[in-house]
Amino acid sequence: MPISLNMSNFQRTIDDNPLVVVRFSATWCNPCKMFAPIFDRVAARSSSVVFGIVDIDKEKALAKYFDVKAVPTTVFIRNAEVIEKVSAVLTDKELDAHVRALAVT
Repeated sequence: MPISLNMSNFQRTIDDNPLVVVRFSATWCNPCKMFAPIFDRVAARSSSVVFGIVDIDKEKALAKYFDVKAVPTTVFIRNAEVIEKVSAVLTDKELDAHVRALAVT
């Protein structure tokens, strides 16, 4: 299951894990609600990857740092470096493909 990320655990999480997939979302966002179960399913299938969630209303500094202008936004971080940022609702297949591509390289 995805973990909740905030200012106190974010840096440690990306430093300690080779691949971290972060979903920026908000409780009021309907597309975020549609994407949540997809994100959770892919997380459950990807045991070697850390999946995290950032609530943009609670963690404004993180949202600003990652220049999140729309939600949901998914940020793929490999070896503590942002590799890709996608502002859209991804399908299971699309999210799986992103994770597989980044985990292999």
